[in-house]
Amino acid sequence: TYGDALPWAMEYVMKRHKEAAGKTPLELHIHNDFGLATAGALVAVASGIEGLHVTVNGLGERVGLLSLEEIAVALEFLLGVKTNIKLEKLYEVSKIVEEISKVKVAVNKPIVGENQFKYTAGWITWM
Repeated sequence: TYGDALPWAMEYVMKRHKEAAGKTPLELHIHNDFGLATAGALVAVASGIEGLHVTVNGLGERVGLLSLEEIAVALEFLLGVKTNIKLEKLYEVSKIVEEISKVKVAVNKPIVGENQFKYTAGWITWM
């Protein structure tokens, strides 16, 4: 599998799948090859997809899969979808998985990267 769908293509495909599936619940398994997994998943949910395959820290083959922490927060805060995930535990879970997997979380990773918790006024002045 390869994650190369643009969000508007994802919307088109998901709506066609939902029409064809009728009342059968559909799930999405998406890779993050172009950094669009979260965007694609948000569009899929908005298009009626009921389930998402996720991994903590986005771990998976090649560049990884849909990140639990990114999509959980995005669903709740951007789409208003209640996930029943304890968002306050995501950082702790991320750190546990980082330790066990030996795969370092990038400092600039959304939601759980160390820089997420820093704020520096005037950062754009170097441009």
